[in-house]
Amino acid sequence: MTIQRVRVPEIGESVSEGTITAWLVNIGDLVAAGQPLFELSTDKIDSEIPSPIAGRLFEITAASGAHVKVGDDVAAIDLGEVPTSAESTSHTMGPDSAPLASGDLNASETIAQGLSRDSTRSKRWTAPLPPSPESRPLRWNQEPDPANSVGAVSARDSFEPFTRVRARTAEVMAASISTIPHVLSMVEVDYLHIRQTRQSWSTAPRPTPLAFAVVAVVRALGRFPRLNASVTSGGLELHAAINIAIAVETDVGLMAPVIKGADALSVDGVASAILRLSEAARAGRLTPDDLAGATFTITNNGSAGSLLTTPLVTPPQVAALSTDRITDRPTVIDLAGEQGLAIRPLGNLALCWDHRAIGGAEAARFLVEVKTSLEGADWIGHA
Repeated sequence: MTIQRVRVPEIGESVSEGTITAWLVNIGDLVAAGQPLFELSTDKIDSEIPSPIAGRLFEITAASGAHVKVGDDVAAIDLGEVPTSAESTSHTMGPDSAPLASGDLNASETIAQGLSRDSTRSKRWTAPLPPSPESRPLRWNQEPDPANSVGAVSARDSFEPFTRVRARTAEVMAASISTIPHVLSMVEVDYLHIRQTRQSWSTAPRPTPLAFAVVAVVRALGRFPRLNASVTSGGLELHAAINIAIAVETDVGLMAPVIKGADALSVDGVASAILRLSEAARAGRLTPDDLAGATFTITNNGSAGSLLTTPLVTPPQVAALSTDRITDRPTVIDLAGEQGLAIRPLGNLALCWDHRAIGGAEAARFLVEVKTSLEGADWIGHA
C-alpha cells in the first residue's frame, strides 16, 4: 500500500483558509486525478477541490464543517489502485461534456471551473449575526415558537434564508458599524463637462459617469494617501497600490470585485475593467483574486435611483464613496461675473470615512479634489 496525503491547495492570491462544506466522495471510493474531492467555501466563493492523483480514498482527516488552511492535511489516497474512467465515482467534465483524462486538467484549472459553477449555486446559509436580546434565535430549518411573540413568524409571513454571500456581507457590515467610527461628508458635483465629454467620446463602449468618477478618485488618492490605507495596530498602513473595489449587485447578493492597479488605467481602461468585472460577478465567474486586495471602495447607487447614500466602510479600509443619481436641477452659476440660474446635471458624492484614520478637514479636501477633477476634467483622455 502506497499512501499519499492530500492537502488544501492554493486557490487564490489572498485566500489562506476556508471551510469544507461537503465531501464529494466516500472512503473506499476510487477517484481519478482531477476529479472533485470536496467543496471548499472561502470568503464569498465556493470551489470544488480536485484530487491531485488517482487512487482509492483511504482516509478523511478533515470532515465536513472543518475550518482548514492552505497546506492542511485533509485526506489520504492509496496509490495502489488506479481507477478506470468507468470506476471513478464521478468525472470532471470538459466543455464538450466528455470526461477529462487524468493528465488533461491541472488543479488550478479544475478549481477555476468549480468557482464558475459554484458561485451561482442556490445554497442558503443562516447569517452569522448576534441574536436579538428579546428573543431566542430562529433558524431556517426550525419551526417558530408560538409562545415567543417577538421571534415568531405568522402564518401569513414567509422566511427567506440568507444566501452565503448575503450572510457574509451581513457579517462584515456588522463588524464595520461596530468597530469603525463612521463620519459622512458630501459634495455636489456639476457633471456638465462629463456629459459633454461623453457625448463626443470617440471609442466604444462610451464610458459611464462611474468610470470618470473612479479615475477622479484615483487621482485624488494619489494626493491624499491616508485615504488609501488600512487601519492596523497603532497606526495606518499606507498602500502603494491603488485598488478600487466596485460594488455590484448580483442574484446572490452584493459582490465587490477589484480593479487592480487603477492608477495605471485611463478612463477607457477603467470602463473596460468595470464592464468585465460586473459581467463576471453577475455570471458567477469571479475568482478569489477578483475579490481581494481592495484599498478603497466605490458604490454606484445612483444607477438604482438613489440621490444620497451613506456607504459603510469595509474593514480594514478607511473610506468608501457613493456616487448617486445625476439629475437636471436648477443651480446658481457665475455668468460673466454675475450670478444667474441654469439647469445643470447635478449629483452627490457621499464619502464615509474612518475617524481613526483621518479628520474632517482632510476628508473635505479629498472630496473637493474629486469634485474639481470631475467639473474641470482637463485630464481626461483616451491614452
